Amino acid sequence: MTASYGGDWEARKVSSYLFHMRLKTWQGFFWQVNTASKRVWRCRNGVFCQLGGSDELLHIKVEVTR
Repeated sequence: MTASYGGDWEARKVSSYLFHMRLKTWQGFFWQVNTASKRVWRCRNGVFCQLGGSDELLHIKVEVTR
């Protein structure tokens, strides 16, 4: 899957290497993407753009482009 800049995605920078991403239709969870470690977690019971909540590591390949 490729996350594009389309209007259906929302992405926010939490730190220099940490981003929160979600589709606007998702309810109750979002993804936390670490571009340094190239890992993705599904976050539940948290607040979008803030640290916290319950994380579940997802097996998704992450490629970082600049």
